[in-house]
Amino acid sequence: MVEQLGDGVGGLAVGDRVAGSAPAAFADLVVARADRVARIPDAVSSVDAVTLPISASTALQTVRDAARVVAGQRVLVIGAGGGVGSFLT
Repeated sequence: MVEQLGDGVGGLAVGDRVAGSAPAAFADLVVARADRVARIPDAVSSVDAVTLPISASTALQTVRDAARVVAGQRVLVIGAGGGVGSFLT
């Protein structure tokens, strides 16, 4: 939840629910760049908003960094219905 905004920050308001990435993000309060957070729509639960990006970034790191998949290669996804697998299909 946004507690305070820096000068010139637009698109967010105090009280907005947000999800994103910042150093020390597991702390109670963090300072985050506005371009590293996104407002959570009212129809999306906080749980979904913070877990979906973890699955997406894990999928990206798996194919890009660990497996080094390049365009044109095929990948067998075991567990395609799970969180990470759904982002790989």
